[in-house]
Amino acid sequence: MYSKLDLNLLRVFDVLIQHRNVTQAAQKLHLSQSTVSHALARLRNQLDDPLFVQVGREMQPTDKALLMAPAIQQALLLIQQGVNSQASFDPAQNAKHFRLAVGGAIEHTYIAPLIQYLGEFGSHLRLDVFELTSSDYEKELERKAIDLVIGFAGSGHLSPKLVKTHLLSNPLSCLTPSNFITEKQGEISAEELVSLPHIYTSSWGHSQQLMDQYFGQRQLTRKIAAQVPTFAAVPGLLMGGNYLVMVPKMVADQLCQLYPIKQLTLGTDEINVSYEIAQHPLTSHDAAINWLKQAILDICQNNLK
Repeated sequence: MYSKLDLNLLRVFDVLIQHRNVTQAAQKLHLSQSTVSHALARLRNQLDDPLFVQVGREMQPTDKALLMAPAIQQALLLIQQGVNSQASFDPAQNAKHFRLAVGGAIEHTYIAPLIQYLGEFGSHLRLDVFELTSSDYEKELERKAIDLVIGFAGSGHLSPKLVKTHLLSNPLSCLTPSNFITEKQGEISAEELVSLPHIYTSSWGHSQQLMDQYFGQRQLTRKIAAQVPTFAAVPGLLMGGNYLVMVPKMVADQLCQLYPIKQLTLGTDEINVSYEIAQHPLTSHDAAINWLKQAILDICQNNLK
């Protein structure tokens, strides 16, 4: 039976599993509805199972179909990966337009060194950087709208189907006005943290969620004065003397070098944010994307030393 299976039928099966609708599957495959229905009929006959049963407006998969689905999806991904694989990538010779999605802290700290590094090879290498969103990025990476994503480890943010590599961990620090007084030199207590309203530095963000958990565990509530999408407004707000802000230490280090503001740690309550690089299994053998991934790893490690 296996030797008679047509890979095109398995592709139809995979799309039907995802959409549970013949019309939507046909649109996704750029085929007519009758062609998809005919392919399903052939597959039903070869596998001796109905595979999908119409329930209301949805095609519900049978137990056999649900059992087959993960293996078929993985097989199709491996075939596509093999077809798309690139033997080698020479950054000095090969032109490439990379697309990377990152959070604000990574953009603030590491994107400039990365772009400068790419620029050493010439103008044939380009990097477009996109703001991290609440998407799980599976579809964006699958259709290659994005090559790599730098997201938060352990947050449940990125799809479990993606290939992930640890990038770095960084503790959260509190940025305060330069005249902010604390009981312990260089540190700030949980109680002192709620003495001034906070600036929430993200449209959404894992680090701010970690801080909300931190306060919740201590039965404390911080007041949010404003929410901003980047760190651009933070120095001016802090120099006014009326706000506090929690940011990764790598961001705090840079801002304190440029502005008259102060950085305080949480002491023994240190909260670490871990970042990871995610890519789609389809590109795990793509030489150009793997070159960019290694460049990011090297730049982050070198800058942390």
